[in-house]
Amino acid sequence: MMSHTIKRLYQSVVVFGLAGFFIVLASVNIYVINTTDFSMYNSGWNGCSSFALETKEKGEFQLTITYDYGTSTIEQKSFISYELDPATSCLFIIGPKTPFSNEEINYVHTFVSKGGRLFLADDFGSGNMLLKGLNTTSRFSRNLVLDLSFEKNASFVALFSFSNVSHPLTENISSILLNYPSSLQLSNNALPLAFSSDMSWLDANLNGKKEENEPRGPFPVLAVEPYGNGSIICLSDPSVLINSMDPYFSNKEFRSQLINFLLQGKQHVIIDESHRDMPVPFQMGYQIISDISPLFKISILLLAVIVFLVLFTSIPKDLVTYLFYVMGLKEKETKRVSISSLVHELSQKHPNWDKTKIQALIERMNRYE
Repeated sequence: MMSHTIKRLYQSVVVFGLAGFFIVLASVNIYVINTTDFSMYNSGWNGCSSFALETKEKGEFQLTITYDYGTSTIEQKSFISYELDPATSCLFIIGPKTPFSNEEINYVHTFVSKGGRLFLADDFGSGNMLLKGLNTTSRFSRNLVLDLSFEKNASFVALFSFSNVSHPLTENISSILLNYPSSLQLSNNALPLAFSSDMSWLDANLNGKKEENEPRGPFPVLAVEPYGNGSIICLSDPSVLINSMDPYFSNKEFRSQLINFLLQGKQHVIIDESHRDMPVPFQMGYQIISDISPLFKISILLLAVIVFLVLFTSIPKDLVTYLFYVMGLKEKETKRVSISSLVHELSQKHPNWDKTKIQALIERMNRYE
């Protein structure tokens, strides 16, 4: 049989655990973001923390996730929350998954048209929604590029073909290793800079085989397109920027040149984190729980304490009885138990004890009382 102490411990864990869950959930979101693909806050294999740190070393970096110590809330902001100066600013959007609002599209249009620089790295996400809203004919094909020029397997595409080796983005870059890339369909005024090989194809049915009806390469994967007074740089594989791809080929050198090019003549950088595809339960928890005030969170804990005391202890009842006694509304109850009853009860629990000695001990205690 479970002891009274262990039972009370389990009851405490259940009650306080439920209360603490809702409060902790608000702070869990920062951990969820830290494990999301392409997130600048993710230092794991699939995050872009190395890219973000190098960007921060070369430009004035604006955080897109803020923590309000006054209200203990975490806020994930869209880039439209910032007044970016197009002449001195860049906007990086890496691996977007969720849709762009009309307000965001209009913001990007105005920003780039007036001289801002947009870096959009995507493969199978929502990047085309933004490009369509900007009225440019460039698109991400959203088809997987496989290539017989590969490392490990055909989805790790090795690039050796660069159309303009003197361009700042590709100068002195001999090779780049992509990871499950897509390709670009470019407008007439876009400048392609890197291609898959002649042995590449678009694996439309994702069977890993080169079918006769599937388009053959080479396919552009990196391009620069002028847009008003600014420019759009498109990369059809955001995975080339994740931490685990740094050691391969000239990936790290390419990343550095990319950052140098994007920041040329610019100072301020926003890396968009507002279009991450976060797990729904935690996203709901962020939207609801993070808005709860500290006073309300304390109230939740106090309510949990009161529920625990009422349901699982006699403290409230004893307290009420004591208050009645102090106020003279009730006489103090004293429970008298006969010596014979005590002797009998103790003998039942401890058969080896001497009844005579038990009785003598109780009588002696009564006399001293």
